[in-house]
Amino acid sequence: MMSGELQISSVKHLGHNCSQSNVAPRQALCSPVYVQAWRRQRCIESRNCTLGERAACALSRQPALSAHQKEGLTRHTARQGRGQHASATHAASSGSADSSRGSSSAASSSNSRASSAALRFLQDQFLPLALISAMIAGCIAPGPGLKAADAGVQSLTTTGIFIISGLGLRRGEAARALSAWGAILFGAASILAVTPLAALAVQRLPLGSSELTLGLAVFCCMPTTLSSGVSLTQAVGGNAALALLLTVGTNLAGIFTMPFMLCWLLDTGGSAIALAPGPLLRSLVKTILLPLLVGAGSRAFVPGVAGQVDRNKKALALLSACLLALVPWMQISKAVSSDVTVSLGALAAVVAAGVAIHLAFLAFNMTAVAVLGIGGRDRAASEGERRAVVLVGSQKTLPIAVTVLGQLAAVLPGPMGIAVIPCVVSHLSQILMDSLLVSWWLKQDAKEASKVKTA
Repeated sequence: MMSGELQISSVKHLGHNCSQSNVAPRQALCSPVYVQAWRRQRCIESRNCTLGERAACALSRQPALSAHQKEGLTRHTARQGRGQHASATHAASSGSADSSRGSSSAASSSNSRASSAALRFLQDQFLPLALISAMIAGCIAPGPGLKAADAGVQSLTTTGIFIISGLGLRRGEAARALSAWGAILFGAASILAVTPLAALAVQRLPLGSSELTLGLAVFCCMPTTLSSGVSLTQAVGGNAALALLLTVGTNLAGIFTMPFMLCWLLDTGGSAIALAPGPLLRSLVKTILLPLLVGAGSRAFVPGVAGQVDRNKKALALLSACLLALVPWMQISKAVSSDVTVSLGALAAVVAAGVAIHLAFLAFNMTAVAVLGIGGRDRAASEGERRAVVLVGSQKTLPIAVTVLGQLAAVLPGPMGIAVIPCVVSHLSQILMDSLLVSWWLKQDAKEASKVKTA
């Protein structure tokens, strides 16, 4: 034992951080000489040496080891090194796996949010996207659209559109707005009598072709939109019942007033197109009024229909948008098949004219409701009625415009598809501008609410 103790003290004398509490591996190799060598090897591990250098150093410092003990020490050192390497590798792989799972989870969550946002955008903007896609498809591949038009699909789509519109009419909600008689009278006059006068100015615009001029003039004479005005009124917190009443009332009344107004405006404006109001009125009653009444009657008197319609409101709205998009698809296809083209300059002029006309409608209605005191003199209390009148009174419906142009196809000098373009463009521009207006109103309301809270 004296030899072993001297050797241990010599190891300490070298300055290595050897621990007396270290336990030598395996009792079979626990001879004093081997224990000292093993402790020396543990001290060397604290240095930045390779595994081979450590074993060589331990063996070289202990010449008293037998060949068998040297071999045992070498095997143990190798096993220990492999164990440490395996532990480090496992820890690294576990960390890498956790990091990979975290990254994968974050990427999956991000993709899910992006998909949900894309789906919401597609649902909210389905009609504009459908209309644009239909026009592009008609320009690129007119063959299918031409065949559908020749097969009489347009009359079926028009019937389907107004049956769906009738199914969505709620008599009770519209009746609740009857007390706002001032807003009703002004809104109806604005939609059916005042804003159609813009057709006189439109006929003097240099739009490049008579078909484009006629299409925009017809669009100005239309009643209000069937759904967009009500939806935007609800979004801004306006009087939705009033908006619905104006929508239903003006669309029904417009079937009887619009043919006479359109014929008078075209004749007064010096249009080369001569129209008789009688045949147009009969055609609109058959293609618009009757399907609308069928839908409204089914909702009111057939048990279970109202509940099914309300539960499937989004699906019916998408179906109606698809049916509406089929009309410009077929008409654009017919125009392209007839080798009729529209220059970029003419298209830009149509876009600018549509935007300017809608801005003029908004300015007129905003000024009028303020001057006439619609909804009362208290601005805060009357805001709901005024916004409903402004939104509904400034918009024009696309389905009826396309239907009217379809009835005028026989008297048009060129393909009806060209006349549909300004209607579609103006419809898209009014939805975009009114959406921006609603967003601005909501921001103003939020600012006012914050001022009230801080006051």
